[in-house]
Amino acid sequence: MIKQQMGVYKMKGNFFENKSGNGLWRKVGIGAVSFLLLAGGIWYGKNVYYYRDHFFENTTINQLQCDNLTEEEAEDQVKKQVEDYELHLQFRGGDTEKISGKSIDYQFVSDGGIGKILEEQNEFFWISGFFKEREYQVKENISFDEEKLTRELEQLKVMEKADWEKPKDAYVTFKKDKFVIVDEVEGTTLNEGALKKEVCKTVHQRKESFSAQDEKVYVTPQVRKESEALVKECKQLNELAAIT
Repeated sequence: MIKQQMGVYKMKGNFFENKSGNGLWRKVGIGAVSFLLLAGGIWYGKNVYYYRDHFFENTTINQLQCDNLTEEEAEDQVKKQVEDYELHLQFRGGDTEKISGKSIDYQFVSDGGIGKILEEQNEFFWISGFFKEREYQVKENISFDEEKLTRELEQLKVMEKADWEKPKDAYVTFKKDKFVIVDEVEGTTLNEGALKKEVCKTVHQRKESFSAQDEKVYVTPQVRKESEALVKECKQLNELAAIT
C-alpha cells in the first residue's frame, strides 16, 4: 500500500512538473507575441507620424521621384527642373543663339499644388506606398524679367544691323530676248518689335525653341513674284515686244 501510494504521489508530482513547464513556455510565447505586437505598433506609429509631412514611397510629381521628401524638398526638386531653362533661337542662314533662364531671372512660382497633394495623403495608409505607384502633375507657373529678356535679345549677334540683308521686291527685267520676273529676296532684316513680342510669348509658354522664320518676325518684301500686277505687267511687256 505504501509503495502504491508513493507511486501515485510520484505520478502526481510528474504531472504537476509537466504542467508547470508548459505554463512557462506559454508565458514565454505570450511575452514574445506581445513584444512583437508592441514593437510593430511602435514602428507603425512612428511611420504614421513620419508620413504626416513626407510623401509615400513610389511617389512622382511632374515625372520627378519624390519618395520620402517633405513638401519643401519636393518643391525644390520641381523648382530646379523648371529653372534649368534655356531658350534656343534659330535664324535664317543657319544662325543660332541661346538665352539662359538665369540671365532673365526665370523662376518657378508655386501655387501650393505640391502641398495640397501632401495634405490629401492619408498617413495611416503609408504601407500602401510600397505596393502602389502614385503619379501627380502640378502646374509649373513661372515668372521672368521681361526687361532683361529684351536686353538679352538686343545683345545677340544676329541683332547687328550692319550685317542684315535688306529684303528686295520682285521685279520685271529683260533677259534673253524676253521679259521675265526676278524673284524677291527675303533678306535677314528683323522686325525688332515683332521679335521681342514673339520671343516673350515663347518664354511665357515655357517653350525651349524659337524659330524666327516660323514666327514671321522678318521684314518682308512688299512685292512677290506671284503678284498679279507684276505678272500682268510682264505679260503686257512681252506682248508689246512681240508686236514691235
